[in-house]
Amino acid sequence: MNTLAALVIVVAALSFAHAQTPAGVTNRTLLYITNPTNAASISNAVRVASGLRLRMTAADAQKYMREHGMSQTNLFSLSLDRGRTLTCFYPLTGDASSLVLKMQCSEPPTSGLFGWKNPLLEEAYIQSRGTKIVSILLTNAP
Repeated sequence: MNTLAALVIVVAALSFAHAQTPAGVTNRTLLYITNPTNAASISNAVRVASGLRLRMTAADAQKYMREHGMSQTNLFSLSLDRGRTLTCFYPLTGDASSLVLKMQCSEPPTSGLFGWKNPLLEEAYIQSRGTKIVSILLTNAP
């Protein structure tokens, strides 16, 4: 039970931070856990994300977020349906909250079950500890 608790703590710590190794360290490995340097507040994230457009391409949405000072520190997206939908997380300051962009691919694979293409933005919201706390209105304007 203690091993499971320790594993959960380590995974939780790594999921909300990123690892860095100092430059020039070659003969030993050091691991520092740091908070994301670009983490925004919830109010700032809502302000930035409200400028996104419904059905915006994933590349355009990520470019927009970078231009407004927000980037994914943990570069991953979560998909539970063979890549048809993507969920991208942007960490925020505070109590384990993040901005979530949900996208759905518009082009099915040419063959098989995998290989969906052209993800388009469908929803944006703020979540805290896995629970949606703020929905963000996306505009239809180009």
